[in-house]
Amino acid sequence: MTHRDPERTGPVRLGTIHTPSGILATLDCGLMHLWCHDRPPQLPDGVLSSPEATANANNSADLQLTGPDAEACGLAYDRSHHPLFVFDIPGSHVDERIEGLRTFADEHGFDVQIEVVRPQLSHLQRAHDIIARQPGGSINFHGIWASVASGLPTDRELPVFADAHEGTEFAGRWQRVYVVARDAEIVRSEQAGWAMVDEARLMFCDLDRLGVWNDRETIDGKADLVFWDRDAASVAAEFAAPQLGEDNYGWRDRPVDEIVDLSHRIQAVRDAGEQKFALDFRPHTHHWIAMEQVRSGETESGVVDLDGAAATVFMTTWGDGIWEVHRDLDANGQVVRARVELATDQTVERMRAVNERFFGALSELALVTQRAWDHGIGFCCRDHTDREKDSGWWFSHGDESQEYVDDPENVLRVPLRDLVDRDESLEAIVKQPHGTAWHRKPGAAEFSQIQDWAAE
Repeated sequence: MTHRDPERTGPVRLGTIHTPSGILATLDCGLMHLWCHDRPPQLPDGVLSSPEATANANNSADLQLTGPDAEACGLAYDRSHHPLFVFDIPGSHVDERIEGLRTFADEHGFDVQIEVVRPQLSHLQRAHDIIARQPGGSINFHGIWASVASGLPTDRELPVFADAHEGTEFAGRWQRVYVVARDAEIVRSEQAGWAMVDEARLMFCDLDRLGVWNDRETIDGKADLVFWDRDAASVAAEFAAPQLGEDNYGWRDRPVDEIVDLSHRIQAVRDAGEQKFALDFRPHTHHWIAMEQVRSGETESGVVDLDGAAATVFMTTWGDGIWEVHRDLDANGQVVRARVELATDQTVERMRAVNERFFGALSELALVTQRAWDHGIGFCCRDHTDREKDSGWWFSHGDESQEYVDDPENVLRVPLRDLVDRDESLEAIVKQPHGTAWHRKPGAAEFSQIQDWAAE
């Protein structure tokens, strides 16, 4: 069973969690290398484009608003989930941001003072500050949003369930995933912030136990190395690597030093550029423990023990996005469940657009002259075709000679999405039927249909 199984119905058990602090954190565990917990925030090397950019980010400051109008000013300025702070301002932009905030406050008549906070507030402190203000909300860690929600039981493990989505072509993906805190009737719901996903997965975890999470170092001294794709079999033969799955090769459960050495040697082959394959170094971290269960299990979920407290990791089944987290409450205001709602209308529409772009009509190929690619499209027509993944579209600048277009060196085959990305006016054109043709005068923005094209 996979997340695309349309037959999946009813609540599905994904795992369990334990929240000794009573505060649930919901975040993308694939981004936990950015979580600094109770330490001043620092970006690891390699996240940004250069060492200089990393150094600038790691010289960041927070700004704190004080004074009689601090909260009103922060709410109006609206640059942070916490109205009294503006977080993570790179060192080179601190003075500029102070000046901008001071101008904003003066123009709106706010009586505030602006204080520079260095070292910055830790991610854990930001979370506790939000909870001190309200039962749930979002926090920012290096540009990523996580949700924190209070009021969960502290004395027992809590089950994690998912409900399957129904009613669209995406039936079987998750509609929602939730922690059941109490057996009671839900009478109202409160938003508890947003969770931002960039690695297609989420984690429910006790807030304090995030500090136990090991995302870098192997826990048991071992690691895996897995590679796959076009030339993986020939690389496996060269290095005597065993086959791990239908299309995967590599080594599992080997001493980490051995795996590091092998990864350097195989990466050198990949860097040479003659053989194409993907390579993944997997030290036995908490993330690896979770993902091993995710990859092998029917529910694409896994449970990790963090110093005696269980956390549950699960795939969103919708890829990346930003999703609301809610506290569902009973008549006494106690949390019945904490829930992330995944299959919103926006999610469904976004997935349809992704499918069209990468698997549907926009993934089909078109012929375009090099001159049109370099200087713009002035003419296009769509012929009937029975070739797989061929859209039938032809695009030219409009002044190419027959000799020019007969030279295959002057004609490209590209996905329609690449043309639409370069020229948004083509988005409506590429949806037109076979047997139509369109032209555009030099300097014009829109195309006009050639009405008698079918008769030519």
